Amino acid sequence: MVSAPSGGIRGVRSAGARRRAAAAIDAAPRAAGACRASTRRVNQIHLGVSLSAGNATWSELRDGALLAESLGYDSVWSPDHFLTSAAAPDGPYLEAWQILPAWAALTRRVRLGPLVTPIDFRHPAILAKMAATLDHISDGRALLGLGAGWYEQEYTQFGLHYGPPAERLGRLAETARICRALFEQKRTTFRGRYYELRNALAEPKPLQQPRLPILIGADGDHALSVAGRHADWWNGFGTPDDVRRKLGLIRSAAEKAGRSFAEITPSVTFRPVVVRDRPADIDAELQRVAQRHRLPKPDTQWMVAGSAREVASRLRDYVALGVRAFIIQLRVPFDRESMERIVREVKPQLESTAP
Repeated sequence: MVSAPSGGIRGVRSAGARRRAAAAIDAAPRAAGACRASTRRVNQIHLGVSLSAGNATWSELRDGALLAESLGYDSVWSPDHFLTSAAAPDGPYLEAWQILPAWAALTRRVRLGPLVTPIDFRHPAILAKMAATLDHISDGRALLGLGAGWYEQEYTQFGLHYGPPAERLGRLAETARICRALFEQKRTTFRGRYYELRNALAEPKPLQQPRLPILIGADGDHALSVAGRHADWWNGFGTPDDVRRKLGLIRSAAEKAGRSFAEITPSVTFRPVVVRDRPADIDAELQRVAQRHRLPKPDTQWMVAGSAREVASRLRDYVALGVRAFIIQLRVPFDRESMERIVREVKPQLESTAP
């Protein structure tokens, strides 16, 4: 049962509202008293970088975010975890929602958010308050990334409930609905299967207009359905064929919910992206990161590596599917050369061929 004073939790918006929501994600953020006009072209590529706090110092994270902004990245993300990689889980990991407002105070342009926050780490109402506060600190640049969670060891070590997949996906859907309601409505009453709010007041509202975007990270079919119903932005991994299938599932779920697929921004994540002209230099960079994290071998499951031309060729297959946003995941020591070349050499090639 769902009820909410001041209009309730709305599931279907007007066509005009859907167009504004779709435009809001890649448009320059707009804050109260500081309306910034968007000049993004239809074929412009959104480049984000996710800077893992695993085994990282604050100075590395600070400098990485400042570098990303200076190079022209559009968004900087912090993975929300308590533990480092499963292969070596005993390293330090600074807390994502402390990193994000610190970045917000240091930067001026890039959008900022968690990639992603497992919804069972915090109550949805607390998450909504945190995201709205980040939006104020950043002058309207916040993004809220949500996910169902997967790293069970993090839950068990800290005494957090780790439910079966169906429960976690149900909680994900309710969290997205609650956050949206608290962002947009004066008071919210919500009675779901997992959460309940009673005439809840969440002030101040986010600065962004028309809305603070919610990203949902999802790869399984049921999670993709949640993204189709509730996300402003979907993020996932996969080959071009995988992504084509996933976009089809998201479109179907969106249309069944009375939404336009056009109001959802799809993005694809790679971990890592290494831009070098010689294979030996690629291997050296991969080994450098693996040694820092005490990994038995480099993490290459979702890697894209090669010259700028080769990397652009790989990513073009996604652009052909309508993907206009890519998020590069990096571990310390952050690969400055690849970060620079992705912006200066890869991105122009993608934009010159985008339909």
